[in-house]
Amino acid sequence: MVGKAYQIGGEAMNCMVVYKNEDYTLFHKYDSGYCEIMKTNGYSRVILVHESELKYISASLI
Repeated sequence: MVGKAYQIGGEAMNCMVVYKNEDYTLFHKYDSGYCEIMKTNGYSRVILVHESELKYISASLI
């Protein structure tokens, strides 16, 4: 799934984020501000975190 556009609020988005000093791909963003992220390299476990804990490093739309 890494490197593909994801649907967030009806808009296609390709976001790379940093969470706890590691690179992740933003998978889904909820209206509540919570986001599902997946590690860019390594295992494919989805993690639920609040957007305030993320640093955007690359995005087509934010």
